[in-house]
Amino acid sequence: MIRTFTRWIHKLPLLDQWLLAEIAAPLLFAVASFTVLGLSIGVMFELARRLVDGLPILVALQLLLLNIPSFLVLSLPMATLFATLLAYSKLSSNSELTALRSLGVSTTRLVVPALALSIFLTGLTSVSYTHLTLPTKRIV
Repeated sequence: MIRTFTRWIHKLPLLDQWLLAEIAAPLLFAVASFTVLGLSIGVMFELARRLVDGLPILVALQLLLLNIPSFLVLSLPMATLFATLLAYSKLSSNSELTALRSLGVSTTRLVVPALALSIFLTGLTSVSYTHLTLPTKRIV
């Protein structure tokens, strides 16, 4: 699967590869941070209360792991927006967008990789909500 993904990435035009690479690092950071923040605010207090009431630690860890998909569904859209804004503002502050525009690259062409990534992540969020979040909410 990784080989297929790598082959697919290398078939993309260099501009798309570069823009997606600029978005990828902030995206991973944002997904991790929003998920950890959501878990720490939403679940940790409840788990701490249950641990005080006598819930075994392994059951508490299982509850924590079962709650991760529901927070991923919330953090993916926020992380996508955050990463896209961060990447394009960095490119703008370094005058790279201006340089690309002066070379004749249209604004639409510059936005296409972010738009494609957001559509892909929308589908991923939909699938993960349907196949991960709903079944784990029934268990929890």
